[in-house]
Amino acid sequence: MLSAFPAQKTDEKSTKLRMEAYFEVLGGVPVWTVSAARLAALRGEGGCDPRFAPTSSQIAVLANKRLQDVRDEISMLTKLLQVKPAYEEPSLEEYERVNQGFSELKAGLTPKAGEKPRETFLEMCGAVGVDPGSIPDAPEGR
Repeated sequence: MLSAFPAQKTDEKSTKLRMEAYFEVLGGVPVWTVSAARLAALRGEGGCDPRFAPTSSQIAVLANKRLQDVRDEISMLTKLLQVKPAYEEPSLEEYERVNQGFSELKAGLTPKAGEKPRETFLEMCGAVGVDPGSIPDAPEGR
């Protein structure tokens, strides 16, 4: 973890004590949060000076902050999963209104007795200057 920072001359006993301090404060923290804390320290976040190796407490603060951020996100997502969408069953009047609208639409689209859809179509095309052959779903003659 410390290899990215400038080395300091220390004896073996000091290095061992220092490593024990890191292990103590990071003992219950997931490895990925320690990795995120190391990266944050390298970036100079959380009060860390990137010219020096962070202290064990600085790394612990950064690791726990990242862990708390993830816990907060999980909490928010859990709450979102519990939200029930607002849905109101349409009233009988609404069903009747929609049904009436579809009935009127169907009546308007159904050819009347004596009406020739092909001729009506050709008249409409002529009125707007469109070649009937250019329309792929044009009605066939009856």
